[in-house]
Amino acid sequence: ETMLLGNAALYEEINQRMEEITIASDKVGNLEEQIGVNNVPNEELLERINVASITVAQKAFFMKFIPNGNPLGGNFFGLAGAFGPRFHPLIGEWKQHTGLDLAAPIGTAVYATADGVVDFADSGYNGGYGKLVKITHSFGFKTYYAHLSSVLIEAGTFVKKGQLIAKTGNTGVSTGPHLHYEVRFLDNPIQPMNFVQWDMKNFDFIFTKERSIEWQSLLATINNLME
Repeated sequence: ETMLLGNAALYEEINQRMEEITIASDKVGNLEEQIGVNNVPNEELLERINVASITVAQKAFFMKFIPNGNPLGGNFFGLAGAFGPRFHPLIGEWKQHTGLDLAAPIGTAVYATADGVVDFADSGYNGGYGKLVKITHSFGFKTYYAHLSSVLIEAGTFVKKGQLIAKTGNTGVSTGPHLHYEVRFLDNPIQPMNFVQWDMKNFDFIFTKERSIEWQSLLATINNLME
């Protein structure tokens, strides 16, 4: 399947003059084959990636385009619900919980966790999500921000990492005020906590924790884009 890297996705040349340039509809062919399921041991994976050889500019590119960090910024009020199967107290049955529930008082600021394009920003019920924002990022990633009290951006707009996009709430099917946060790769929900805990200081963390992505192929793609 051919995936678009993003419509008018912007990035900064970290080692140069911090200029913004545009990547316009660059295509990565057969993305599922290039960045697919990885079953190699963690130690072998890190050897294949050779983390020590990744430059500061390449790391900054990763952290700008691929979701990372806490969507609530520096705020952490506790974990209200983990990713994975759970017995839903309102629905009364076992369901796959596709995201991470971050407890937060209503009105807490919500920030985009990577550059991307807002492809959904709606204040309806949205199948239980309530007020909801979906952002499409580069390389097949998406993030969802749900149960919001207010949506501060519009669909079709470009957002940057760290940009204020919404305020937390208790809308939709919700047991209390919190942010439901999802990270998806090729539309499949993956463990958001790995990405929340990932930062520049602990750059190799994601390679050992998230095993469903062929990171060395993604790194090679990024190297080609930056040359």
